[in-house]
Amino acid sequence: MAQPPPPPPPPNPPPISLPVQPNDPNVPVAGPQAAAPPWVQGIIQPLLTDLRSDMWTMMRAEFLPDFKRLVNQHRGDGKVVSFDIVPFTNGSDPTQPPDNLPPLHSIDVIENLNEHDLVEYLNGYGVVPPVGTNPHATNHLQKEILKGLVGSSV
Repeated sequence: MAQPPPPPPPPNPPPISLPVQPNDPNVPVAGPQAAAPPWVQGIIQPLLTDLRSDMWTMMRAEFLPDFKRLVNQHRGDGKVVSFDIVPFTNGSDPTQPPDNLPPLHSIDVIENLNEHDLVEYLNGYGVVPPVGTNPHATNHLQKEILKGLVGSSV
C-alpha cells in the first residue's frame, strides 16, 4: 500500500506591519500631494526672501570678517600675497562708497595711512581710537591695532 503524501507545509504568516505613523516618509501617500493654496505661497515667499537676506547680512557681519582675518594671518606682511579686505562690523566694504577708504592689501599700506583714514578704519571696526599726549606714539599704536584687526601676523 502506498503511503499518503505528506501534508503541505503551513503557509508563512503574513508579515506584521507596524501601525503607520503620520508623515512617515517610508509610507507611500495615496493620491496627489497636497499643495499650499496660492494665497499662502504669496505670504510665505516674501518671508523666505527676507529670511535669506537677513541670514546673508548676518553671515557677512559675523562670519566673513573672522574668516578674512584668519586667511590674512597666513599671508605674512601682504607683499607676496595681498590681504583680503576685512568688512566693517556692519558688514560693509570699507573700500566702497560711502567710505571709499584705500584697500589694506599689505602692511605697507597700513603704515602709510593718513590720520583721517586710520581713524575711519578704526571706527568702522568698532574701535575707539586711543588718544595720547604723544601723537607719534598714538599713531603707531593705532596702526598696530589696525594690523591686528585685519589679521596681520607681522
